[in-house]
Amino acid sequence: MLSTRSYRRRTPAAALPALSALLLLCAAPAFSAGYVTENVVLVIIDGLRYSEGLGDSTRAHAPRMAELAERGAKVEPFLNDGITYTRNAIPAIWCGAWTGIGSFQDEACGGAGNSHAILPTVFEYYRKHLDRPQRDCAYVLPAVGCVWKPSFDANYGRNYWPYTHAVGTGDRTVFHEALGVIERDAPSFLLLYLSDVDHEGHGGNWENYLKAIVTADSIVGALWDHLATLPGYAGKTTLFVTNDHGRHDYDFRGHGDDCTGCRTIELLTIGPDIVPGLVSIVPRAIPDIVPTIGELLGFPTERSTGEPMLELLIAPGTETGGSDTGTGETDGSGDAGGEAEGNSFPANWIGSAPNPSTGASRIRFRTSTEGRARVALHDLAGREVAEVFDGRPGSGMHLIQRDWRDRSGDPLRAGVYFLTLETETETLTERIVILR
Repeated sequence: MLSTRSYRRRTPAAALPALSALLLLCAAPAFSAGYVTENVVLVIIDGLRYSEGLGDSTRAHAPRMAELAERGAKVEPFLNDGITYTRNAIPAIWCGAWTGIGSFQDEACGGAGNSHAILPTVFEYYRKHLDRPQRDCAYVLPAVGCVWKPSFDANYGRNYWPYTHAVGTGDRTVFHEALGVIERDAPSFLLLYLSDVDHEGHGGNWENYLKAIVTADSIVGALWDHLATLPGYAGKTTLFVTNDHGRHDYDFRGHGDDCTGCRTIELLTIGPDIVPGLVSIVPRAIPDIVPTIGELLGFPTERSTGEPMLELLIAPGTETGGSDTGTGETDGSGDAGGEAEGNSFPANWIGSAPNPSTGASRIRFRTSTEGRARVALHDLAGREVAEVFDGRPGSGMHLIQRDWRDRSGDPLRAGVYFLTLETETETLTERIVILR
């Protein structure tokens, strides 16, 4: 969680009178207010190779996703860190873990053989812990025959499965079916599965594969635009877009091995609790999606193996992100470093999480120009104890993870420190506490 304000640098001596109050605040219970997000929509685009999606700097085939990523956040790299086949990766997305696949005779399919996840799924976590009805949890996909089922876990299982809407063929048809589900049921959790990109990839026609990507991209953009027109979704919905696997580097028709093209996939997200303009370089993978959804909507995902992507999220209860202590201040002039209104950030900005830190932090800073920027950590006496960044990061939001050690490599002592962003136009400082 990041501080609600950055402030112009004071001398450490001027900050000393506030130290006692700061330490008392640090000892207080964590802020308990929830996120703004009330709805989550997860779109899975099957088989999109990253080099034709967000990895294409020309934006030739996925301009809407690139635009949404600029307004929201994206993760680079985001990976399939398991098996690069749909049969394995889709259940892994559901479960927030690489799960075993069970077989059973599915009465819903006339007793035909079918598959199910061994671990509980996001559908089951969501419905059980939030006590939501089935129609509030929708899974929309094409008519694929016998739809794979969630788990039969003793603590979750059939009573918490989603409403499944498997109608029609082709991504455009499935999208329109999803719009109908939204209009009729207004589900707070919706998973939309688009299959044409993978189908056309396996078909071996390059032009058809690219056209399918353009269609999926337009669907993502149109879906986000539509949600913004609905009172139940506008301003309180977070969208996640990902894919299950990529494609071979050497032959776009297939996938399934450890090649970079198969493993490198995409994750973009946009919503009221997402840091705008963030390109996160913290490596993340498929199992981290479900815990992040649980973090936003307020339900546990106890059998997932991933971790919430907190580096993508604005702190609950703050306007522009905030520290755990909520002790951001100005330098006494009333200037908070040019803070903007609402869920936006000032031109230059810095924050860290968690704060207090037990020794490691996620440092986020924003720069407004292409010029030089420097981030460093100082102690109460004003001495620089660690350099975090020095270079030309470009304009936008930037993320660095740092284990707090001094120049000799020894862990920094517990205490109050000052994290400073120096640009060519101003200097901003965030006060942080390190605990041991």
